[in-house]
Amino acid sequence: MKKSTEKFLLYALIAIIGASALISVVVFACGMAALGSIFIAMLPFMSMTSSGAYPSALPMHSASYWAAAQPLGITHANLSTDGTLTYTIQNNGFEDITLRKVDMRYFGSASGNIIEFNSYPHLSPHQIFEHSMSGLGSCNSGELKQIMVRFTYDKPNFTKLSQFGATNLAVVCGG
Repeated sequence: MKKSTEKFLLYALIAIIGASALISVVVFACGMAALGSIFIAMLPFMSMTSSGAYPSALPMHSASYWAAAQPLGITHANLSTDGTLTYTIQNNGFEDITLRKVDMRYFGSASGNIIEFNSYPHLSPHQIFEHSMSGLGSCNSGELKQIMVRFTYDKPNFTKLSQFGATNLAVVCGG
């Protein structure tokens, strides 16, 4: 066999081995990503079905979601046992926002609280707004509460836009 043919076959063999290794890595990574997506999708279900105990990942997942939510995020939330929620809203978008209303209620509850601002807070990009809301209903210290969140806001040239949380705000009562 000629040396050029041997080199060609050697390079072809190396390319085939490299390609199969790359394919194996991609298939493994896609499989792991799919498993991760399934786990994250099941977090709200796991918290609803747990009795008293809650998965430790739920508050972390909720905090990550809300810190990055667009255009409005919640960067801090603290729930007292009397049902007062202290929270920080941040404009995570790239445009000015005027906050009109905040609607929060415990997951699965018809009762909650709606704050409609008389003087609408104006938030520039990355600006924060600290606020507290009472009337959510009392809770036991250490109890995990999931809070449904809805913002109503204005942007330049758009009024009364709504943002619903794809994930509930998970807060440990008294924590």
